Amino acid sequence: MLRAVALSLSLPLSLSLSLSMAAASPCALVENHATVLTPDGAAIADGGGVVVGSAPDYAREHPDRGEPSSWKVGGKAAKVTHVAPGLDVVAATGPATVTAGDGKAIASVKHGSPAALDAPTLSAVTSTTSQTRHPWTRVDVALAGDPPAGAVALVVFDGTGKTARSWGAVTGNARSVVVFTQNGCEREPDGTRMTSPDEQVELAWLDASGRLSKLSAAVTATAGKP
Repeated sequence: MLRAVALSLSLPLSLSLSLSMAAASPCALVENHATVLTPDGAAIADGGGVVVGSAPDYAREHPDRGEPSSWKVGGKAAKVTHVAPGLDVVAATGPATVTAGDGKAIASVKHGSPAALDAPTLSAVTSTTSQTRHPWTRVDVALAGDPPAGAVALVVFDGTGKTARSWGAVTGNARSVVVFTQNGCEREPDGTRMTSPDEQVELAWLDASGRLSKLSAAVTATAGKP
């Protein structure tokens, strides 16, 4: 123990701080990359576009294509609409190809008339925080049934239904969607807010064309067990 203290005192201050921070950190910081949520080849409704979410690249296998504002659609500068923190829609009614700043194709879509989605029906919203050495927080939404065909994300709004605070990607027929995570390993997009127990929120589906459904009835989050 004395040897460790002596070693720490002999190190430059900046190095000592770096070692302390590394020991306290649960993992290396994971960068967020823009990820297309709209399936390739999807039919896009009039006035719609390609849904893009800022998601952590845990496997570090996806190239950084830059911000959607730097992309092009049919060779022209992309028009981007902000839906929620880290969730955007790149206008593309199809047929069109979306390319990154490096010129590589990201997605191709066609024109179509997909049906609009109804408001989500929910069973519960649960906000869970651990009390471990490296605490984490997660907000889960339990659905009353399978997510509808065409839904790519579930967006959480505050109790007024006016301000989007977080979102989660829809995975297959999973009846639970993680709409917020915080564990010190990733950086949340600017504007992201956790939903705490006893807070009221309203939710909406975002379809593959970037259209929001009607809002759900207000639901009060409950505290989960870690």
